[in-house]
Amino acid sequence: MYLLRVGETWNPAELSRAAGVVWGKASWDSDDWLPLWRHLADAGPVAGLLWDHWVPDRARRVISDCVPGGEDDARRLVVWLAGVHDIGKATPSFTCQVPRLADRGTAFGLRWERRTSYPACAHHTVTGQLILETWLIERHGWKRSQARQAGCVVGGHHGTPPTRGMLTEIAEHTMTKPAMGWRPGDTRRSAWRDVQWELLDWAAAGAEVTDRLDSWRDLCLTQQAQVLLTAIVIMADWIASNEEYFPYSSVDRSDRITAGWRQVSLPPRWRASDLPTDVSEFYRSRFENRPPRPLQVAAVNVARGLPDPSIMVIEAPMGEGKTEAALLAAEVIAERDGGGVVFALPTRATSDAMLGRILAWLRSVVRDDDAPLDLGLGHGKSRFNAQFQTLLRDGYACVDADWTRRPGNRSSLPAVAAHRWLAGRKKGLLSQFMVVTIDQILFAALKSRHVVLRHLGLAGKTVIIDEAHAYDVYMSQYLHQAVNWLAGYGCSVIVLSATLPAATRAELLTAYRGTAPDTAALIDVPYPAIISAGQTGDVRVVASEADATRRTRVSVGYLDEPEDDEYGPLITELADALRDGGCALVIRNTVARATGTAAALADHFGRTVRVRLMHSRFIAADRERNDDWLRTEFGADRDAVTTPTIVVATQVAEQSLDIDFDLLVTDLAPIDLILQRMGRVHRHMRGPEQSDRPEPLREARCLITGADWAAGPPTPVTASTRIYDVYTLWRSAAVLADHVDESGCVVALPGDIAPLVQRAYGDAPAGPAEWRPAVDSAFTDFTARRERDAVKAKRFRLKDLAEPGTSLLGWLDVGVGDVDDQAAGIGQVRDGMDSLEVLLLVERDGRWFLPDWLPALAGTEIPRESEPLPRLAKAALGCAVNLPFWLTSDEVIAELESRNDNPAWQGSHWLAGELVLPLAADTLAATVAGHHITYHPDTGLTVRRAA
Repeated sequence: MYLLRVGETWNPAELSRAAGVVWGKASWDSDDWLPLWRHLADAGPVAGLLWDHWVPDRARRVISDCVPGGEDDARRLVVWLAGVHDIGKATPSFTCQVPRLADRGTAFGLRWERRTSYPACAHHTVTGQLILETWLIERHGWKRSQARQAGCVVGGHHGTPPTRGMLTEIAEHTMTKPAMGWRPGDTRRSAWRDVQWELLDWAAAGAEVTDRLDSWRDLCLTQQAQVLLTAIVIMADWIASNEEYFPYSSVDRSDRITAGWRQVSLPPRWRASDLPTDVSEFYRSRFENRPPRPLQVAAVNVARGLPDPSIMVIEAPMGEGKTEAALLAAEVIAERDGGGVVFALPTRATSDAMLGRILAWLRSVVRDDDAPLDLGLGHGKSRFNAQFQTLLRDGYACVDADWTRRPGNRSSLPAVAAHRWLAGRKKGLLSQFMVVTIDQILFAALKSRHVVLRHLGLAGKTVIIDEAHAYDVYMSQYLHQAVNWLAGYGCSVIVLSATLPAATRAELLTAYRGTAPDTAALIDVPYPAIISAGQTGDVRVVASEADATRRTRVSVGYLDEPEDDEYGPLITELADALRDGGCALVIRNTVARATGTAAALADHFGRTVRVRLMHSRFIAADRERNDDWLRTEFGADRDAVTTPTIVVATQVAEQSLDIDFDLLVTDLAPIDLILQRMGRVHRHMRGPEQSDRPEPLREARCLITGADWAAGPPTPVTASTRIYDVYTLWRSAAVLADHVDESGCVVALPGDIAPLVQRAYGDAPAGPAEWRPAVDSAFTDFTARRERDAVKAKRFRLKDLAEPGTSLLGWLDVGVGDVDDQAAGIGQVRDGMDSLEVLLLVERDGRWFLPDWLPALAGTEIPRESEPLPRLAKAALGCAVNLPFWLTSDEVIAELESRNDNPAWQGSHWLAGELVLPLAADTLAATVAGHHITYHPDTGLTVRRAA
């Protein structure tokens, strides 16, 4: 446990009575309060503890490299900044907020006025920055530019650094009372300034920096270091402000710091060690004694030869084991550099599915004497993930044991748990290991409040980005900027994709390195391959072998959708293909098309064929049931499908699912997504030469529909052009047309994946000559839209890293405030209209009930006149579903709000601000703003205009 290195020197007896009566914390429920000196003397040592035990090695190195005394100076700097972070509370503009406490200082000349007497921007963070800067300049001879670097850490400790205008208003505004108790340049004696200077001198002594401030006079902190310092100070402030850890009643307790830290019990920093040198042994020790594939062997060998830090791009077909390859590579990197892992995926569903795999891997990593590892799940619905809730419960036992495995508790403590404090709001990336949606990485490049905590959470980790081909131009602006900052922190990044266009590879490498790589090395890349590069030097390309047992030849055909018989050709084709049993997957580009198709197929086939519908508009219980059924019925270990089955799905069946169908029908989509969808057909060998499949389905086939193939170029259905740009659809169709002519209607997986993607996203002519004028015109429009998207994204995107010594003043100007993984937050980093989330509850006689088919609490009433119990509130939140984006209008919101007269809910941690869409008990339907909305557990949410 911690031996106090600094705490003993924070001696309150050295302070005057005037400094001792300034309040720093006050209870709103009682008369209890905490002196400012006590809070500063808590926060400083807590920051030291964070530095000693928790801050990752790479993050510490970023700060240590900026100060003359290396790591020792860096630690002192952290403790000192935390120890002065609230100096702005020793001001009349702050103390006036609690008059009964403010009055304690009037006898010492600490006078104050009403809050309205001071400038509106006189927050204690802003005044604190000005006070610290002035003290450094006047007391220690610092220049303004150096003082501002330290000052912005104090100014930004509530999540946003001040703007230049705020500082100017505080310093120069003469129409209001001096917010600090004095104005810069005023040489008259001020009781407030005397107290401020006294507290700053005292804190400098407590942090043992008094004799270092002169040598720091030429301080030149990088922006990365300033961000990390701010984040550590915020963490120290939050911990020291928690009454559970640092109560107001034990101000003079000698072991206050040690006792408070033991209450928190953060997991210690992690570094991989003693990894097996033999790759096969290494792999078998992590993944159920299975032998590694060539890709996984190559990934480990590449990681062992990487410079520090590096970016690695792993391109391989679906099912080749990219996830396992990335995890092993991350362990190799962590043995060299320390730090955990963040694994980012496109959606909540894919993140939830990945959590179990990461958990199993971590359990194989932990040795008997290791502290439990901390694993978090980073998305807005993590509280509904049963596996993560179990990890949180296990975390309580780990905290009680000081997060330490000892001989007496090895068998009872879990190997992996989730720390409750690190899993809290705004702290989601701070756990050692994280499974997150990609939005959490994109948010790190968004000008948003407390973004510094996201940076601290990422700065010590290897970041794995899965399904990198799934991100559009708008999202890529944020992704590339996040990657650039990650490189600035010395983080290694691993990118996974089925395949990437050469231009996308170049953009990612440019973002990481800061300069464009040799593009020639990124064009004729073998497949599968691992591309790697450090921040300088050459780009390396290592070829790997594809698993010979996973090669598939997919026959490609086209299916019309005539206006007078939209589903006729599809029904005819499926009836013939499934005559002897088997299973078909039909992927539509929109929920509406999927719903209509499933209804038509069910109506035609009746009970002779099973028809199931999968899309994103199901409540959590139904979505989980659907996913479980999908994995059970069509996973790697499934039996032969004797009952003809058709699954109609949207993009939810496209990514990160190991499912295997006999036949695929897909809407026209961008080529990389069509190839991804093809990976769901004949994914596994079913008997010799697929002989266990029904005879008509032993040849893998993909039928492409969703377009008028008679037109030149083919005309995609309107619904698809709302999701994908028409140019990318036409390029996909053109490249496929050329390939079909050349290959005899066969796509060979994985061999054809890379060539097809490079051709589709390249600029060489493709498709019949008569298509080209229309395609060229679409390309012009496409390019203009991409440029507009890029400009639009840059408005709220973090700027590039500035020169060392540039302060964070105005760093988040024109920011977006708080963001999280809800619709409004995601809408900032994904280009598209926000959709509205509602809770579907059943209404009877004005009372609300949970749906009666839920696995738990079915039919239970959710009270409206009182705050629901947490278990009921969580069950209600599990009934959330998103309305179509086109149904998100002021009229719809206003009408829903008129039906949600639940003032008691606003006090609920769970339900405050939520909107309920009450469904009639007999029909499970409602009409809102002229739209008829229905729900069924088998078909999900459907919307149509009311007659």
